[in-house]
Amino acid sequence: MNLFSFSLAYNFNFRFSEINKTFKNYLISKTIGKILHISIISSHGLAFKKEYLESWRANGENNLNNILNTVSIHFLDLLNLHFGIPKYSSYNPSLISGNGTAFDTDLIVLKYNNDKKIVRE
Repeated sequence: MNLFSFSLAYNFNFRFSEINKTFKNYLISKTIGKILHISIISSHGLAFKKEYLESWRANGENNLNNILNTVSIHFLDLLNLHFGIPKYSSYNPSLISGNGTAFDTDLIVLKYNNDKKIVRE
């Protein structure tokens, strides 16, 4: 599935966060050198709680790509803010918690024109 073959509306909660400020400082800093790879690991923590099964997030019939729509989109926005639109993307979702039918974990690979490869799992 190509992540950029459809429109999706979302807010920009990482753009105005400490995460962005820290990320931006490292990008402009000469301390770490050229960024070759970034790995961001996260999961939908709610998926491991009892109340998740009663949540709209757990229903794969109505919200199969829950992890992309509610968590990953903010990381994608932050990376695209700094690196532009990727020339390649792949999205590989999975259901790790075993709760509900919506995906709760994903692995996203992005390749940008400046040869930076970003992996988010």
